[in-house]
Amino acid sequence: MLDSTEAEKHHMLILAYDSSIDQINLYNTAQFRALGVNGYYIAAWYENHFWYPHMGSSFSIVLDGTTYKAGELFDEERRDSYIEKKYEDRFQQLRTDLAGKDSRHMYLASGGITIDQDAGTIQVSTKCLGVPDTFHYEWIMAGDPVEMAFNTPSSTFGMPMRILAYDAGTRTINLYDTSLFRKLGTNGFYIASWYQSKLYNPHIHPDVKFIVGGKEYKAGDLFADNAASFIPKRITDYVQKAITPAVEDDIVTPSHWDCMEGRQLSIFFDCLSRHDGKENLYVLARGTNAPSLTRNEYCMNYTPTKDSTDFALTVCRLDEDDCHTVSSKPVQVRVHHKLKDKLTKNICICGDSLVDNGSVATEVYRLLAEDNDCVIHQLGTRGPSGGKHEGRGSWTFARYLADTDYAGKTNAFWDKIKGRLDFQKYCETNGYEGIDYFLIALGTNDVSQGTTLYRTEAEVQKFVDQAKQFIDALLDKETGFPNCKIGIGLCGPGSDYSYQCGSSMGIFHMSINTLNLALIKAFDAGKYRKNVTCFAHGLRTDRRLAFPYSDKPVTNRFTETSRTLTNSIHPSGRGYQAWADGYYCQIRAWLTEDSK
Repeated sequence: MLDSTEAEKHHMLILAYDSSIDQINLYNTAQFRALGVNGYYIAAWYENHFWYPHMGSSFSIVLDGTTYKAGELFDEERRDSYIEKKYEDRFQQLRTDLAGKDSRHMYLASGGITIDQDAGTIQVSTKCLGVPDTFHYEWIMAGDPVEMAFNTPSSTFGMPMRILAYDAGTRTINLYDTSLFRKLGTNGFYIASWYQSKLYNPHIHPDVKFIVGGKEYKAGDLFADNAASFIPKRITDYVQKAITPAVEDDIVTPSHWDCMEGRQLSIFFDCLSRHDGKENLYVLARGTNAPSLTRNEYCMNYTPTKDSTDFALTVCRLDEDDCHTVSSKPVQVRVHHKLKDKLTKNICICGDSLVDNGSVATEVYRLLAEDNDCVIHQLGTRGPSGGKHEGRGSWTFARYLADTDYAGKTNAFWDKIKGRLDFQKYCETNGYEGIDYFLIALGTNDVSQGTTLYRTEAEVQKFVDQAKQFIDALLDKETGFPNCKIGIGLCGPGSDYSYQCGSSMGIFHMSINTLNLALIKAFDAGKYRKNVTCFAHGLRTDRRLAFPYSDKPVTNRFTETSRTLTNSIHPSGRGYQAWADGYYCQIRAWLTEDSK
């Protein structure tokens, strides 16, 4: 436990998770705030009780050598955790869809029941944890045997099937027939059906203890079909859908968007989707401290002012039928301002033909020069004065890892004598002092060259591994610069001229975003190395207006012309400038960090 005055005096502390060291501990408020983005609140801890807990009530807690269910330690007035209330609408849907309209249900998570048919009694022999479909847990205390509510066999076929149920009015468990159970009204919670010493449709954990006729069983041994309980599956489904991310991670964004005072941030909804098509509608939910955002059919716009600060948003995908949230991702919008003191930085922009065009680097350096609060040294053996870069048309991650001579271009980072990538040698050869910021955007050729088929997650993993090799060499103390900050660009999905699933652009869109998701998973926000992150210049792609068109006749039967797309991968001049905004804002983020 961390030392603090609050801990010594047994004041309220915060139980929290620190993702930077993968550890749970108790913090005072100042210590928790110091964790920043790495801190995750779990519960407040005071007088040996959890307040406002974000945890399951059956979670195991060992306190001073004694084992408890977490729910036993929930502060009585706050036993309904925040997570439960947060998903109240989802619970209501579960009640409507699965719990039925005639009765409520309770899932018996732990404890023990004794049924003595000869004596006609039933007993809660071990304290039980019950979770009604309202998801407000209930502790059912152990007590003496009580008379069965219904225990009258039929003269023709013996004892009928009975209902094992909980009466919230008396806080007891008993066996009822249908008539008596219905009389319980809203106090009645169905647990299972009981017939010939077997449990049917059980809402019971298989390890709950049952004593029947003096013999002890696990509840699962008495399940009529030896199948898992219906309720645990329901709860499992709920946890998977409502608490954990969607199985298919289909929102394409890093954890942060950067923007600069006085310059507009534009994020296009259809670039956030892994899939093409109108059914993947993306919206932006207003987050904590978020300012007013300008929206239209295609994108979200935001222009920060000198007084603007960082804020949080949530990107949501809505169901096409009823518009409930299918999946979501939190995003931190980081607002940057001009520096008080000038910094000097050496910057290299690397990539394929989308960099080799020269427009991105030229616009990035123009914007930085316009800010006039930093001195930038452009690194690059290619491109015009004012737009130096290391872009190479048709190149891929693999080509940058070798002594490549392809499409009339060679690898400027390759040391032919030692047969390796050597960024120190690159700088020495070209008269550079070092590399402070390195931005690389590759992937377009990786996913499209050599195949016309969709690239699967397994296939794009090799490109991620190649990116790691490149990063390792750039940060190696013998061949690179360990303090260099690296940005991995997430490429745009191309134009939207066709939404047909079988079209080449539909395949490219899915393939490039499958790669983008893999890059985010591997590199975003220091996941691979602390000074490596992703930047999403591709999210700024207007898939309708950012690509070149010309007026051409549709057929030779007509002289009239139609506006026709001429390139679906390489954007127009304005499209390149929009991408440059993404590179520029990542550089501004680093300048902000280095100015502190």
